[in-house]
Amino acid sequence: MHTRHRLAYIFLILFQMCLLVSAQDDDEAASENDIAINQYHKKLTPNMPETSLNDVLKPLVRELRHNEVNIHLLEEATLVEPLQGLEAFSEHEPEGIQFSESVPPPSEQTCQYVFTVPQSPHCSGVDTEDRMSEMQIAFRNLQGQMTVQRKRIDFAEGIIRKFRSVVYQRREGHGSNPTQRPTRPEPTTGSASRGNEASKALEHLSEYLQVQLSNLDIQIDDSERIRWKLEEDNRNLTRLTSQQTMRIHNLTEANVLLHETVMSLQRDLDTARRENTAVAESNRLLTLQKTDLEESSGLLAQRLGKLSLANEKMGNEIISLKTDAVLLRHANQQIRQNATTRIRELRTLLSKSNPTGAKPKHCADVISGPKDEMEENFPNYTHCGRLISVGQPETVRESKRTILRKVGVWMRDPLAPPGSHRIWAIIIIGKKIRKLMQYYNMSNFQSYSPEARYDLPVPIESNGAVVYNGSLYYQRRNSRKIVRYVIGSNKAPKERALRRAGFHGMFAYSWGGYTDIDFAVDETGLWVIYSTRQNRGNILVSKINPVTLRIIKTIRTTIPKVKVANAFIICEVLYTVSSYSAENARINYSFDFNTKNRTKMDIPFANFYRFNTMIDYNPRDRHIYSWDSGRQVRYLTSVDDSKGEIRNDGRRLSTTTS
Repeated sequence: MHTRHRLAYIFLILFQMCLLVSAQDDDEAASENDIAINQYHKKLTPNMPETSLNDVLKPLVRELRHNEVNIHLLEEATLVEPLQGLEAFSEHEPEGIQFSESVPPPSEQTCQYVFTVPQSPHCSGVDTEDRMSEMQIAFRNLQGQMTVQRKRIDFAEGIIRKFRSVVYQRREGHGSNPTQRPTRPEPTTGSASRGNEASKALEHLSEYLQVQLSNLDIQIDDSERIRWKLEEDNRNLTRLTSQQTMRIHNLTEANVLLHETVMSLQRDLDTARRENTAVAESNRLLTLQKTDLEESSGLLAQRLGKLSLANEKMGNEIISLKTDAVLLRHANQQIRQNATTRIRELRTLLSKSNPTGAKPKHCADVISGPKDEMEENFPNYTHCGRLISVGQPETVRESKRTILRKVGVWMRDPLAPPGSHRIWAIIIIGKKIRKLMQYYNMSNFQSYSPEARYDLPVPIESNGAVVYNGSLYYQRRNSRKIVRYVIGSNKAPKERALRRAGFHGMFAYSWGGYTDIDFAVDETGLWVIYSTRQNRGNILVSKINPVTLRIIKTIRTTIPKVKVANAFIICEVLYTVSSYSAENARINYSFDFNTKNRTKMDIPFANFYRFNTMIDYNPRDRHIYSWDSGRQVRYLTSVDDSKGEIRNDGRRLSTTTS
C-alpha cells in the first residue's frame, strides 16, 4: 500500500514540475492552464477560496508523506514478521514452525504461542492470547487507516483524471478551433516547440503513471489476498489455540482423575495390606488350632479305643441280660400259669364251699374301694381293629380357673407297670412352659394335689405331648426338634430335629396353639403327626424309635392338617376330628397306614364345652383323653377285631394281621 502512495506522490511532484516548466516557457499556455485549473477547482470545491493548484496539492502531499511514514512504521512493527512467520508456516511447516506438545517451563525465554518460531526476535514471553489480541487490534487499525488512505488516493486520482481530461480538451480545442483562443500575441517558435515537448512529456508521464497505477492495483489485489490469507491464518491460529486450550483442559481433568485413581488404588492397597495381615494372623491362629486339634484327635482316638473296649464289655453284658430276661420271662409265664391253675382251684373250692353264691364279707371292701383303683382292672383287650363308635364325654375334673387353665394336656402311660395309677398334666400358659405335674392317682388329680413337680430341661411348644414307657415326648419351643425327657431325671434330654417339619404355627390344627407337631400312641408304638411344605401341608405320620428318636417309617396322607381340629391313631389307622368348637362334631376321615386308603367317616364326637384343644388315644384303657375349655374329659371307644389279635406281655403291645 505504501508503494501506491509513493507513486502518487511522485506523480504530483512531476506534475507540478511540468507545470512550472510550461509556465516559464509559455506564459500564455500557463495562464490558460491556470485559468482552466482554477475553474475546474471552483467546480470541484465551490466553497473553497480561489487558490492555485499548488496551494491545494501542497497540504495533500504533506499529509500523504506523513501517512506514508506512519503506514510504513506500522507495517514494519506489526505485519512484516508475523506475515513472514505465517508464510513460513504455510510453506515450510515441518522446518519453520513446530507445535509444542506442552507448555515450556517459565525459565525458558520462548514465545507462549501454540507454535514456536525458532530464534524469533519478536518473542517476548507474552501469552498467546494477549499477542493475538494485540495483532487483531493492529489489523483493525491498519484496515481503518488503509480505508482512509484509499479514499484519499481515489479522490486524488479523480482530480488527476479530471485535470488530464481538461488538458486534453484544451489541446484538442486549441488545435481544431484556433479562432476560439483569446486574443494574445503570437508566441515565438521556440516557445511553441517547448510547450509541445512539455505536453508530450506530460503525456508520456501520464501513460507511465497509468502503467504504474495498474501495477499498483495488481499489488493492491495481491495485498488483499495476503490480507485475506492472513485473516484465514489468524482464524486457524485461533481455532488451534482453542483446541490446544481444550486439550490442556482435558489433560488437566485426566490428570485429576488419574490422581484420584492412584489415591483410590493406594487406599485399596493399604486395605489389602491390612487384610493380608489379618489373614496371616488368622492363619497363625488356625495353625495353632490345627496343632491343638491334632493333639485332641490323638486323645480322642485313645478314648475311642477305650470306649470300644467298654462297648464290647457292655455288649456282652447286654447279651447276658437278654438271656436272663428270657429266663425270667419263662419263669413269669410258669408263675402265671401256676397262679391261674391255683385261682381255678380256689374258685372250684369256693363254689363247693358256698353253693348259694353269697360273697365273703372281706370281699365287700375290695369291691367298694377307690374309683381309680377299680379302673385299673381294665378289660382284657385281645384284638385290634377299626374304630366303631365314641361314647359320650365324661368330665373327670373341673377347672378352678378356666381362663388360666384353658389349654393343657393330661395323660397316662400305656406301658406303666401293673398297679401304677399315676397321671401327668401340663398347663400350657406362658412363653416358657417347663412345669410337669405328677399325680399319684385319680383322687389326687381331681383334688389338684400333685405328687411331684418336674422342671423340664427345655421349654415345651404346645400340648401335643405324650407319656410313653416312663418318658415324656414333646416338641421344643419355637423349633422343629422333638425331645425325650426321662421323668424324674435331671439329665439333658435326647433331642432330634424332625426334618423339614413345620413349627410355630406353620401347619397347626385349625384351633391354633402352635400344634404343628403332635405325638400319638397306639397299640403298635410311638407316632408323630406333622406336615411339611414338600407335602403341601398334608398330614405326615412317622413312627419314632422311643430311645433314639429316629424315624422308622413315614406315611404320607392326603388330608390337609390345617383343616382338621385334631387327630389320633388307633391300630395304625389315623382318625381326624372335624371341629374343636362345634358341640356335635364328627370324626370325618380315616387313613389306613397299611392300605394307604383314605375313607370318609361320620362318627359323632361331642364337644360339651366348645373348645376342645387336646384329643389323644390311650391303648391301655381304650379311652380318648381330651382338654375341653379347661376341663379334663375322656371318651370310651369301641374297636372291632378286624386287624387281628394283640399279644400283650405287660411291657410291649403289638398286633398280628388276621
